[in-house]
Amino acid sequence: MNQCRQSRHKNHLKLLVLVTGLLGFIGCDSSTPTPADPGFTLNYPRAARGETLTASLQNLDGLSVSISVAGVSAPVVSRTPDQVSFQLPSASPAGVQPLRIAQGSRIAEGQVTVFGDVVPDKVTVFVQAGTTRAQLDALATSQGFQLDQFRTLGGAGLCSANIAELDIAGTPFAEALAALEADDVILNADPRGRYSLDVAATTSNLSHLASAEVLDEHALGIAGQGVTIAVLDTGVNPHPELTGRILPGLDLVNGDDDPTDDFDDPATAFNGDGHGTAVAVLAAGSNLGVAPEASVLPIKVCDETGACSSSDVAVGMCAALNQAPPESLVINLSLGGDTPVTLLEELINYATSEGAVVAAAAGNKGLEGSPQHYPAAFDQAAVVAVAALETNPPRCISFDTLTPNTRFTVGDTFSESGIDVNVASFILEGEPPLADPPFVDGTALVEAGNVGSVDGAGTSLVLDRVNLELDFGEPVSGVRLSVADYTPNLNLEVNGEFKNHADSLRALAGQELGSVQFDVLDEPGGQSLLLVGNLRRLSIGLRSGRVDSLCEQAGAGSDWQTADFSTRGNYVDVAAPGAGVTAGTPQGGTLNFEGTSFATPQVAGALALWRQVNPELASDALATQLTEQAAELLADRDEVGSGRLVVNLEP
Repeated sequence: MNQCRQSRHKNHLKLLVLVTGLLGFIGCDSSTPTPADPGFTLNYPRAARGETLTASLQNLDGLSVSISVAGVSAPVVSRTPDQVSFQLPSASPAGVQPLRIAQGSRIAEGQVTVFGDVVPDKVTVFVQAGTTRAQLDALATSQGFQLDQFRTLGGAGLCSANIAELDIAGTPFAEALAALEADDVILNADPRGRYSLDVAATTSNLSHLASAEVLDEHALGIAGQGVTIAVLDTGVNPHPELTGRILPGLDLVNGDDDPTDDFDDPATAFNGDGHGTAVAVLAAGSNLGVAPEASVLPIKVCDETGACSSSDVAVGMCAALNQAPPESLVINLSLGGDTPVTLLEELINYATSEGAVVAAAAGNKGLEGSPQHYPAAFDQAAVVAVAALETNPPRCISFDTLTPNTRFTVGDTFSESGIDVNVASFILEGEPPLADPPFVDGTALVEAGNVGSVDGAGTSLVLDRVNLELDFGEPVSGVRLSVADYTPNLNLEVNGEFKNHADSLRALAGQELGSVQFDVLDEPGGQSLLLVGNLRRLSIGLRSGRVDSLCEQAGAGSDWQTADFSTRGNYVDVAAPGAGVTAGTPQGGTLNFEGTSFATPQVAGALALWRQVNPELASDALATQLTEQAAELLADRDEVGSGRLVVNLEP
């Protein structure tokens, strides 16, 4: 800085000009100040749609900003230079959503929790242990609220507190919750979320136990012994699949000890479909369950219509912890809704910190934009969020319908399984076919015997410097190419982008072409190249080598795809069969069911097997090991998490 001051006293004009020009580079007064970062704070961090929030602005002009919630424009109620008040838009999705305040190119971003399907004017509060009903009644009255219900949880730790229901008499949720939580007696306050089951019976059937490969574990004596699966649902009726393993339960809906499953799905003609009974049978049934020797603890938190109160689910969490040791407890939550309830999140965190693990349905809103679904969407390592799969028979070119020793040259075509194939020129380095060997056009030979095959089919296709151009008729989201005798030189043209790959097939793993991801799997007799993405155009060629099959997939993988009803989201951890799954009914029979509700208990049963084998493992580590063992599928991780549920344990 002294150099800067001295420079102003130089008498030589040229030197003065030179130094002045350098000031911006050495930190002198002529540098332009960098504008401070824009930001804001909200008066309330959560509110219902239509309620008004106020943002206090930093380095933004409130007279000219625009506001959006999850991309939906928010109506402005009032403005000052430092503050702007706005309504949460009615079209905003529920859950934790991005909030954006912009003034031209200057943008501040944050989050706001939007309440969705909640009971109007009803609030659930978590109350400090030792607080009496009379004390809470006085507090509610002082704020203009009415105490409806007061329940003592009677457990340890966080479950030593109390839960109460209040009527806030028209006060906006944002204001009422803030006012309640300002009192030290209140641990937290939430709207009463309306959770549901979202299920339907169906007439198809899936072999879900074979899918998860659990029958081998049963043969080894791994069947869930010593583990309790708490089913927080519509209740559980006695069933031949559960004989001798149903523990005394609770009915939190009707306030008694009779957790009868009285759910009747109005969408089906079957009278008394049940829900919790089917869930229990899939988790622990003697023939249809993943953990056929685990105990079942029924806790009824949903009524005969499938409606579940978030406060009853919270109480049910503590009831489960009160009746079974947490280190041997698996909690199944085949229910949920669009509103995150802080009380429930904290109780789940407490349960898992004590050793319990939780399986939660990801939701059945895949055809409705996949809104966030809670409690599955809570960010908790020991909560396994479960998506649903349905069968996905692939269309494959396995060459078994073609006559062995048939040769195809450039310009020929053939069809199999409804897929049209054109034989085209092999290309090197993106150039036209070379006139000289070894890259002149070759042939494709249908070979009998298929020695060293990947899939055991009767024929394979030997490619010699030709490309196969495939016409699927419509875009597909996955292709699996099974290759044997691979000689490193591969043509790939995906969605108009070309690549000549002169390295091992394994080296393609993790690469991308035409917005399609590559992966490589080792298989008996060779490898499989997976192409995952939206394929509109595909051409594949080998300099030399054998192709055993080429399969297109509409979705998730070799035999499975994401069920269209299954909610997608980055919180999904794993997937299991969820369409046409055979399970038990309250009447003692069986029926086929559909929904993430019925994929979830398969994961709960698998967690019970893991817990039996790993009694000392921390709950988050146990959940992680289960998801890491899943079978990879041709689908985005936001759809199926780590893949299809697989259980592979040793005693």
